[in-house]
Amino acid sequence: MTVFLLGMIIVIPVWIVWLRKAHFLQTWEHEFTHMLFNIVFFHKPRKFFVSDYEGGYVEAEYGYNFVEYLAPYFFPTFAYLFLPLSLIIKDQYYFVYTGILGFFTAYHFISNTRELLHAWYLDNSDLAIAGKFFSIIFIVFAGIISYGLIFTFISNGFAGSWTFLHRGMLHSVRLLTSCL
Repeated sequence: MTVFLLGMIIVIPVWIVWLRKAHFLQTWEHEFTHMLFNIVFFHKPRKFFVSDYEGGYVEAEYGYNFVEYLAPYFFPTFAYLFLPLSLIIKDQYYFVYTGILGFFTAYHFISNTRELLHAWYLDNSDLAIAGKFFSIIFIVFAGIISYGLIFTFISNGFAGSWTFLHRGMLHSVRLLTSCL
C-alpha cells in the first residue's frame, strides 16, 4: 500500500511539469473511455477523433446512454487497463506494479477534477447532455465504486475487490428495501 501511495504522490510533480500540458493524452484517454463504454453497452463505435487542442469525439452506431457520456469522469481507464498485468507480474516486481497503478489512479483523479470543472461551464459537455446535477451525483457514486475497487484490489487482490462489490450491493439493497 505504501508504494501505491508513493505512486500517487509522484504524479503531482509529473503533472505540474508535463501532464497538465499533455492535452492530447488527456483527450485521448477521455474519448477512449467513451469508446470502451460504447463497446460495453454494445454500441458499435464508428468514428474516433482526437486532437491536441480541438478536443475529440466518438461516434457510436446506436447513440449513447448516460453511463457512456459520464464514464470518463468516474472510470480511471489507464488504471483498469493495467490491473490484469498483476496476474503475470513476478513477486519481486510487484512493488513497481503497485507504484505504477497508484500513479495511473492519481493521474485520473487529477485530470478528472480538471475536466469536471471545465465541463461544468460548457453547455454542450457530457455533463450538460446527461443533466449537470444528475451527472455530479452519478459521478460521485460511480467514482466511489471505481476507486473503491482499485483500493480494495491493492490491499486484498481481486478477491478483495469482489468482496467490496458484493457487500456494497447487499448493503445497497438492504438500504433501498428499508426505505420502501
